[in-house]
Amino acid sequence: MAAGDMWSSDQNLDKIRHHSGFTSTVTESFGSAGVNPRGLTSDQTNLYSTDADTSNKHYRHSGFTSTVSTSIAAPYSDPHACTWDGTNFYSTTVTTADKIFKHSGFSTTILDSFAAPNGTPSGLTYDGTNFYSGDQTTAKFYKHSGFSSTITDSIAAPGTLPRNICWYQSNLYSVLVIAAKFFKHSGFTTTITDSFAAGATYPTGLTFEDFGGGGGSVTYPSS
Repeated sequence: MAAGDMWSSDQNLDKIRHHSGFTSTVTESFGSAGVNPRGLTSDQTNLYSTDADTSNKHYRHSGFTSTVSTSIAAPYSDPHACTWDGTNFYSTTVTTADKIFKHSGFSTTILDSFAAPNGTPSGLTYDGTNFYSGDQTTAKFYKHSGFSSTITDSIAAPGTLPRNICWYQSNLYSVLVIAAKFFKHSGFTTTITDSFAAGATYPTGLTFEDFGGGGGSVTYPSS
């Protein structure tokens, strides 16, 4: 395990990639569980991925490997994003329902849901208290009050067609598919403190190994 390492997904290449920290250096990659990988998240032990268009499924990987230990059907077709709060899984869909969903653990049972701020919720993350969503049509990111449709703040994305987001160590991270770049924001602001080219054709997802649902980091054993 490597605290601070980012993982990303690429829809066109159908791959999931392991980066060295928040850099363009890819240390390993493997084929996605489906053919259109979108969202990624982590519970600090396992990687979760979302596949759209073909399987419309969410996958829990065995650790950070290509091996899938469990999969569940998405609530509706074309799921785009996912996140984890330490106990429960959350997802979005952009075609049929345009909603954000709270699952019971990692299962198809939906505990709660609400309509996304706009019609294309393509990003989702959690900071330990509040949820954040992204919309690819408005090119905006939204801060919710807890898990609710109430918006307390919003910012413009760094460019057009933003996809997934991750809250990590007090900062928002985002990805643009047209620009094919990853961005580190200063907190929840439009100020970009770091960015790099994805080195992929259609980057769609990102998370950190030690995300864990609260945005913090953990210390892993050296062996």
